This record gives sequence, C-alpha cells and structure tokens, in this order.
Amino acid sequence: MSLGKYAWSQSDQTIYSHLYVGGRAEFDQAVLEVKSRFPWEGEVSYAVDPKPGKGSFTLAIRIPAYAKDAKILLNGTAPDNTRMEEGYLYITREWQRGDRIDISFAMPVRRIYCNTKVRDNENCVALMRGPIVYCFEGVDNGADLQELRLLKEGEITAGICTEGVLSGMVLLKAKGGRMVTGKELYSENRPVFEPQELTAVPYFAWGNRGENQMRVWMPEA
Repeated sequence: MSLGKYAWSQSDQTIYSHLYVGGRAEFDQAVLEVKSRFPWEGEVSYAVDPKPGKGSFTLAIRIPAYAKDAKILLNGTAPDNTRMEEGYLYITREWQRGDRIDISFAMPVRRIYCNTKVRDNENCVALMRGPIVYCFEGVDNGADLQELRLLKEGEITAGICTEGVLSGMVLLKAKGGRMVTGKELYSENRPVFEPQELTAVPYFAWGNRGENQMRVWMPEA
C-alpha cells in the first residue's frame, strides 16, 4: 500500500517520479500513464494528460547514476527547458494532452567492489545489472561455492530465463572456474584452477529451487 509514496511525490509546481513503476498516477496538475520494461530493460515512457488550466508545471524524473548514456525524448525530439539536479531530470513546459516522454538507456553488467576495510569481501566482486543485485546458487553452480572464482577480465553475458520458476527473469553467465584440491586437509600442492561457466540469478529470487548454498561476493582470479 506504500508503493505510491515511494514512486511519486509532488509540490505546488513539480511532480516527482522516483521509480520506474508502470501504471497510472493522478496529481493536482495532471494524470500520468507510465509504461515500463524496468528492471529488465532500460525503457520507460510517460504519457502526460494535464488537467484544465494547470498545464504549466515541472516534471522531475529520476535518472539512475548508472544510466550514463540515458536518451530522453519529448514527442520524439530532445526536450528544451531541462536541467539535471541531484539525479533528477527537470522538464518545465506548458504541457499538452498527448505529450510523451521516452527514456532509454543501456544496462550492462557492472562489477561492484567493496571497501577494503570489510575483511570478508577482500578480493571479491559482486555483480549488478541496472538496479538488480545478483547472487550465485549451488543449484546452478554445484556445491562448495567457496571454491568458485570469477575471472577478472572474463566475459559476462545477460539472457532471459525461459523455464522454471525464474522464467522471464534476466540471468547472468560469467567466465570463471573452480579451485580444485585433493582430499587432504593440508597439502603442499597448490589448488588447480578448472574453468567453469558460472550462473548468477537475481538476489531477490534465490532460495526458490530447493535448499542450497548462496553467495553474493565472489573472489576474482
């Protein structure tokens, strides 16, 4: 019931869009219809229907920091009278019924590193795509996740899952491997790196395919 308060707010002359949530929102100045393919794709559109006598106002749309190449179009062209301030794009104009704002941006996989003072995450990396944090589960990658490594310069690709409980979600495939040792508790033999493709799933979706291991921060090799 609180979602609307997280997604929208308004002042006397400004409507704020904080989240790319699809749906219909009504304000003192206008009604907005939002169509969104977020969080799997960086595409969202706003249809603006101003109320009679209240067409002059500002629409402030949050642009995520990772959307460095965001393309914004107003009725198919770059809008005038705009400014960026504290992560929000402000568009001020005399709005007309049928005005449409289209926002698009790429969502590459990003490697996230932790402050070195967090000892448990030293030499580890986490993966994000858009706003989604990813994790590794044993059901995809095998047991003993502590043996796995991500290649520092390894390719990471994104693709839509087409089956099972994760169908429709974007999964990641990453170049990595497993550090393999003998059965001895201690040995003078260095563990051997065996290449292995790793699968990462959205963090919010883990634990839906049986009991197994999970980790977010993965050592790099």
